[in-house]
Amino acid sequence: MKALHTIGSALILSLSAFAAGCAGSEGAAGTTAEFCLAARLEVADAALKNGNFVAENQDVISLKSMTLHLSEVKIISKTASGGADVAFDPANPPEPYENCHANHCHIKGSNDTKSFDEIKAELGGGTVTATDALSLAVDKTITLDAFNKTVELEEFAEGDLDYGSISEVQVTFDTFGVEAVNVTQGKDISLKNEHYHGTELHREALVMSHPLVMTIDRSTAEHTHVEMSLELDGSFFNEIAASSEDIDFADLVEDHAVLELEGEEHHHDHE
Repeated sequence: MKALHTIGSALILSLSAFAAGCAGSEGAAGTTAEFCLAARLEVADAALKNGNFVAENQDVISLKSMTLHLSEVKIISKTASGGADVAFDPANPPEPYENCHANHCHIKGSNDTKSFDEIKAELGGGTVTATDALSLAVDKTITLDAFNKTVELEEFAEGDLDYGSISEVQVTFDTFGVEAVNVTQGKDISLKNEHYHGTELHREALVMSHPLVMTIDRSTAEHTHVEMSLELDGSFFNEIAASSEDIDFADLVEDHAVLELEGEEHHHDHE
């Protein structure tokens, strides 16, 4: 017997993560997660000429590479407590929420989302407690050397998930940067998510998350696949081309990156 469960969603740089697990071995209660990743630096075809980006000010940007170092992946469990039992209609969400689907709502003017339970707790004056159901250190680098090209990392980490409810999947990029050339201005572009205060180096990580609402129990498959997509909107090169000042690259990338859960698949192979 094979059971398939799918959660649909979308994302603006294309990052794909998959989780696969093994429950059912003696003494085990849960599933073992394996993760994969795919990334994409997306720009409109109209902004491309001979593989280069043509900015709004008509400067031509030649991309050498964009690198993202993946340092951590987490699966998070959130528990709502206290507060009044408030009715919540996803078809007619309150401000500032919109576009409610797949058990979460998007927040207007933001790349963030919240699950239905989080919103209900918030409306009722309750609290939400978050705990790490699974936290894995990662040491993998993704290099994007062309616009609109998908790059994948397969099975970069794995870990065990115990029985219980989970609420969110999260990935962290501790370092990232871009190397390019402004051909029009004859100027090299080299930006990173780091800066110095005197001799002290500071880095601002890119932390991306998406609701992943499910319960791990005896009906959960031994092998689970969780797909995410992280799409970077390369139109941030418009701001780079137009700026004559130092750019906070971490803030710039965060404003142009959205993570969404593409799907989740369970292969039910418990005996």
